[in-house]
Amino acid sequence: MENNESMPAPLNFEKYPDGMMPVAVQDVRTGNILMQAFTTRETLDATLETGKATFMSRSRGFWCKGDTSGDWLKIVEVRSDCDPDGGDSLIYLVEPQGEGACHNAGWGTCFRRTVDPDTREPGEGLNEILEWQQPFWAQQSPTESIAANRESGKLYFGIPSGSLNGPVMRLLRAADMIPGEDFGRRYEVEYNGIVWRVRDRIEMATKVVNGVVDAGITGKDYIAETGQTDAVQVVADYIFSRATNQPSKLVLAAREGVFSSLEEAKSSRIATEFPRLTRKKLLELGWKPGDIDILLSLGKTEAKISDGEARLCTDITETGNTLRANGMAILATLFESNPQLIANFEAVQDEAMRRDIEEVATALNAALDNENNPQSWIEMNVPSDKVDGVCRFLAEQGYTRKSPTVLQTADDGWAVIRTLVKKTDAKQLQRQLERKFNVEDVGISDVNYFVSKEDKVTIS
Repeated sequence: MENNESMPAPLNFEKYPDGMMPVAVQDVRTGNILMQAFTTRETLDATLETGKATFMSRSRGFWCKGDTSGDWLKIVEVRSDCDPDGGDSLIYLVEPQGEGACHNAGWGTCFRRTVDPDTREPGEGLNEILEWQQPFWAQQSPTESIAANRESGKLYFGIPSGSLNGPVMRLLRAADMIPGEDFGRRYEVEYNGIVWRVRDRIEMATKVVNGVVDAGITGKDYIAETGQTDAVQVVADYIFSRATNQPSKLVLAAREGVFSSLEEAKSSRIATEFPRLTRKKLLELGWKPGDIDILLSLGKTEAKISDGEARLCTDITETGNTLRANGMAILATLFESNPQLIANFEAVQDEAMRRDIEEVATALNAALDNENNPQSWIEMNVPSDKVDGVCRFLAEQGYTRKSPTVLQTADDGWAVIRTLVKKTDAKQLQRQLERKFNVEDVGISDVNYFVSKEDKVTIS
C-alpha cells in the first residue's frame, strides 16, 4: 500500500466543467451523513469565512443552508480526499444548529431510505439512523444521559482545570464558597448546596451548553474556539492577572527576523492550540483560506518551531516579554481574552439557579476586589462633640468609600465610629485621628471578605 505524505496538490475544481465539486456533510458529533450537495471555489471561501455551510446549486445558485429555515450547519472542519492530482471531493464536518440538514421536518438526515435490492429503487419505509454511526452516548438522548448524573434542583458549577484552576479555587475558597481543604483527587465536591465539578477548561463552554454544568468559568478564547460564543450567557468578566490587570492576548509569533511582516508569513505552517479561532481571525485580517496551514498543538506549542514542524505559532501572553526574551517576534494580535463566568440559558431562567449563579459571581468579584485592594476595619471611641469632625475628615481625605457607621454608647459623652479603609492607610489614619480628634481605643482588623454594592452581580 502506498503511503504518500508529500505536500498535497491544490483542490481540482477545474476537473468539473461548471466548477461544482461534490461535498458530503457529516455530523461531527454522531458521524451521520446528513446531506450531499455541491460547492465551488466561491462557496467554499464563503463557508470558511463565515463558518456556515454554503453551497452552489444549478437551480438555486449560491445558497447558505439555514438562511430560510434557520436550521444552519456550523462548520467544524473541511476535509479533502486524497486524489494525487488534487482533491476533487470534500466533506464538511458540522455541528447542526436546529432541526438538522434535511428539508423533511424531523428527519435530521436526508439519507433515511434503503435502496431495495430487487427493484433497485428506494423503499417506502424510513430507516432509523444507523446505530453503528452513533457514539455510545448518542444511543439515548444526551439530555437523559446527562440528567441521570445530576441531582434535581441543585446548581452544578464548573471549575476550570489548567492555569485557571489555581486563581478560581483561591478566590472561591476566600469567599467560603468551597471547602478550605484541597479537592485532592476528587473531581466533584458538594458544598454550600452547590455541586462543584472540576472540568476541562477547553470543554467547559460545551459542558455548559449541554447541561453537564449549569454555569462555569473558562477563558473567552476557549469559548470562541469551541464555537459557543452565542450559545452561552456571559454573567461576569474577570481579570486574574496581578501583574498587569489586563486581558491576555492570543498572538501570532515567529522567530525574530524570519518574517518582516504578516503578509510575508502567508502559507507558513502555524502550530496552535486554537485552530478555529486562528483561522477565523486570519481571515478577518485579509488572509485567504489557501494562505492558512494549521498544525494542531496540544502543548509545548513554541517547541514546534524549534523542532521544524512549523514556522509560526500562537501564544497566550499579557505583555509579550517572555516571547521576546526567547527570540520570538509578534506578527499580529489575533484575539483578546479574559476569564468569563458563563451560564446555560435555561439555568438562568430558573429563579433558584439564577440566584445561586449570581451569588457565585458576586463572591468572586468581592474576593478579587479584596485581594487586589486589601482593606481593614478601623473602630474607635470618639468624643461626641467631635463625631461630625471625624466624619468630615474621613470623607475629605478620601479614606472611605462609604459613610462610616456611628453608634452611641451608654456614656453620652462618647460615640463609636466604625469604617472600612485601605489596609495600607489604617496605621497612618489611626495616628492622625488620635492626634487631631483625641479618639481612644482604636482597633484595626483585617477584612477577609467583604461584599460591596459594586461587587454585586445581577443577571439581566
